[in-house]
Amino acid sequence: MPKDVTRRENVVKYVHIPVKQKNQASNFLVQNLPLVAMFLKNKAIAWACLFLSFQTYLNEPYIKDPQDESQPAIFRVLFSLVAVGTAYLDLIFPTMSPAVQRIAKEAKDAADVIAEN
Repeated sequence: MPKDVTRRENVVKYVHIPVKQKNQASNFLVQNLPLVAMFLKNKAIAWACLFLSFQTYLNEPYIKDPQDESQPAIFRVLFSLVAVGTAYLDLIFPTMSPAVQRIAKEAKDAADVIAEN
């Protein structure tokens, strides 16, 4: 058997062709979920969008297509952090519901009437 069994004319050089990204649905979800969390002030949705955006950030390729004009993943993470902050905004600036305000006003009026007598 000869030493060199490969023939030069049969050797083909490998050319890497990157796979196209197919994550349009997840991009749509990650981009719009923080808005839903902010409008509904839902903590579970806010945390879910933070974890999804962090996962998107970790899966972002180092070398991006120059024609890709999507939002950078770090902005999505920051937007999700804003959504989590908005969900917990009531801890910083507590508000009273109209029913509680009405009851407090009635209690104050009753206390004023009793104090006058």
